[in-house]
Amino acid sequence: MPDYTLDKAKFNDFLKEYTDPITDEQKYMEQLVEIANRKRRVLEVEIDDVAAYQHDSDALVEGLETNTRRYTRLLAEAADEVMPEPTEDLAQADVVDVLHQQRQMRQQQAEADAAGGQPAAEDDANRLPAELMRRYEVVIRPRQKQKAIKLREVSAEHIGKLVRVQGIVTQVTDVKPLLTVATYLDDASGFEVYQEVT
Repeated sequence: MPDYTLDKAKFNDFLKEYTDPITDEQKYMEQLVEIANRKRRVLEVEIDDVAAYQHDSDALVEGLETNTRRYTRLLAEAADEVMPEPTEDLAQADVVDVLHQQRQMRQQQAEADAAGGQPAAEDDANRLPAELMRRYEVVIRPRQKQKAIKLREVSAEHIGKLVRVQGIVTQVTDVKPLLTVATYLDDASGFEVYQEVT
């Protein structure tokens, strides 16, 4: 059974310490600085880099390849923890910033009202999910040596795993929305409950 807290700590170290052997720069910290400065919206993590970073990273690499969704979340949580402060002035708040501030103020007010002025115990359903606060997404890039398989060969054994697919795009459609966090709002009290959809 994997120890996810240990794996998350390893991801923290990886994101902070990994240096690209070719450019001799901290590849992932630079990406995080760009994300903090709102110049980038995607944190791209290559499995080859994770494998090259630590000699005992076989469990991390295996987790990324066989349990991709959970390890993507661990990487996102680790990135949240090591996210640097913006290096550029972000004086103008955009719509997302205003919405976050309003939600947090409304949540604090509702907690204070419910507790009668006493700090209330935090309820997971009422807490703002990290996915709502995050301004980026984590993308896992497979190993260079991983062979691509044909789309018709993808089967049940590949569910939840990182798969490289080979194919030809013959038709495209509009991108459809995907619900990741459902927010239920009580119109009378303004109380919000959040449910993460997996």
